[in-house]
Amino acid sequence: RGDQTYAAAGGGKVLQVVSTSTTDQFSTASNTLTDCTPMTVDITPSATTSKVLVLVNMTVGGTADNRTGIALQRDSSDIFQGADSSNRQGTSSGTQAAEDNSVYNVAFQYLDSPSSTSALTYHIQVSAQTNGSETMYLNRTGTNTDNQFSKNTASSITVMEIGA
Repeated sequence: RGDQTYAAAGGGKVLQVVSTSTTDQFSTASNTLTDCTPMTVDITPSATTSKVLVLVNMTVGGTADNRTGIALQRDSSDIFQGADSSNRQGTSSGTQAAEDNSVYNVAFQYLDSPSSTSALTYHIQVSAQTNGSETMYLNRTGTNTDNQFSKNTASSITVMEIGA
C-alpha cells in the first residue's frame, strides 16, 4: 500500500462456474441468426457487481462454401458482436468451410458486466451465410459420411462469476 503494510486481496475471485458440454449435432441452412440449442448455459450471479466470464469452444462444419456466423447472446440481448453493415452480418466469430469433410474450431471469450442477480441465459446463435443452399453443422463435418475424413466432435460453453 506504500506505508509498509499489505492490503488484503479483494475482488477477482471465481465465485461459481457453470458449463455445458455437448456432442449433440445441430444444423441450419438459415442465413439469419438462429438459436443453437445445445450451446446454452444458465447462471444466477450473487451480486450486481459481479462480472461473468463467458468461454466458448465449438466445432463447426459445413457444406462447401458455407460461411458460418456465430453470435453470443445474454437472454435476448446481443453482446460481443460486430455491427451489421450493408450486407454483412454482425457476429462474435465465424468460419468459412472450404470442403464438406472439414471441421473448424471456434474459441472466444468475453467478460460481461450484466449488473444483475437474476437468472441469466448465455447462448450461441448461428447462421449459414450462404451463396446458395449451404448448411452449417455443429459437432460434425458437412458430409457426415462413414470414412476417415468425417469427424464427430464436442463443443462447450462455460460461464464463471467473477467477484468484484
